[in-house]
Amino acid sequence: SYQYTIEDPKNPPTADEIGEKVKPFLSDEEYEKQFANRAFDIPAEVASKTNNSIALDDVTLEKVESEEELEKYKYTLHLIFSNNGSEESIDRKGEITVTTNNEMKITRDWENRNNEIDDLTF
Repeated sequence: SYQYTIEDPKNPPTADEIGEKVKPFLSDEEYEKQFANRAFDIPAEVASKTNNSIALDDVTLEKVESEEELEKYKYTLHLIFSNNGSEESIDRKGEITVTTNNEMKITRDWENRNNEIDDLTF
């Protein structure tokens, strides 16, 4: 939820601020990959360019595979974009792999980046 909570589109959190909040949930390798791929920048940029606040309303998980110490899920993030009283909801889909050992960490997070709001694809 940290990555997709942008309360003030005129003053969104930085990628570093978002990264620090999500880091405990990601493996070190996945954190570096997400940071390099600008995953922490995108919600803030979309909010700023469209002047929308963003809130995570709901998450749906569907387990698709289980193997030794790993579980794979498909997910849907139900996002609410708000601008001056008008709201638009967008479902963002993706897949994650989670370790199931003592430290539950996300080792892979893939998002389908074909959503649109105000003619902006993200």
